[in-house]
Amino acid sequence: MRQVFVISLLYAVADMANTRLLKRVDLKVMLPLDKVISLHFRDKVKSDQYAYEIQWTGRELLEFCAKRIHATAGPVVPSGLTDDSAWKAIFPDKLSHAVDRSLEESTFDYVLRHTLMRPRDFQVHWKMIHDLSEGGVVTEDSLREGVRIGAERLATYYFDEWAGEFPFLPGILDLFRESASVFVYDSSFRDVLSSAVSLVNSYLEVEAVGSAIALPFRTAQKRNKNGCVMVTREFVLQLLYSVGFLGKLREGALVETESRVLEFASKKYSCWFYCYQKYPNISAGDTLVIHPIFYERYAIRPSEPLIVGPHH
Repeated sequence: MRQVFVISLLYAVADMANTRLLKRVDLKVMLPLDKVISLHFRDKVKSDQYAYEIQWTGRELLEFCAKRIHATAGPVVPSGLTDDSAWKAIFPDKLSHAVDRSLEESTFDYVLRHTLMRPRDFQVHWKMIHDLSEGGVVTEDSLREGVRIGAERLATYYFDEWAGEFPFLPGILDLFRESASVFVYDSSFRDVLSSAVSLVNSYLEVEAVGSAIALPFRTAQKRNKNGCVMVTREFVLQLLYSVGFLGKLREGALVETESRVLEFASKKYSCWFYCYQKYPNISAGDTLVIHPIFYERYAIRPSEPLIVGPHH
């Protein structure tokens, strides 16, 4: 029913745009990403030609934060400050790594990598940090704890966004509980994908919706002898990447030491997540990462002392 409503909305807007009265009116429809990915209807390809995906950059999000700071902090933050200076007027400049104190990153980057690159994610973190700081000075400890709680909240909101369209998604993500934050696509990961495929296909069969449910990534599907839609490992990969759970290490960033420990010269994992790049080819041997907002919820083991986060 939800898909029917969204599809009807798109058709209605298209009809309105073609009427003589509204020929000169620029109509825009804002739709959540999860709804767009799950849509499948006859004119989907045609409608995609007019779709534009809003992708926030780190610089744009810093500008958004600075405007919020100027609007709410009052005399604490003088007018005319640069975006970066406005941020530093409220938050500490640097944050030491929880394990390796010699490793630092800017507090903005720290908060940024615990978001899905959306303004509302920053607002969730701000609320937690503000409450822990009791409206006073923000310390490293209050910022770190606020982001930890905020990330857990974001992971919860995440299910409200996606689980309606993909009821089997929580079960897939639970397969990653207590896994490492960074891992190689090897036989063990292939086994996890196979378990996820079995989970999804069981859902499709038990719910008796395999022949009717509209799933994305058509090229990663097949049909069984009864005509039921069945998914493949490639489907699970594309799903995990598209919903922002799984990222891929950028080529050329990896350094492998003699002790076979994966690390970077900069001690940062710079990764591709969906908010930066559409689905890249993921294959055996690639290094994959789990987004930091899921660490708390799934007891993910961070690859200390490395910093895992999206490239921006």
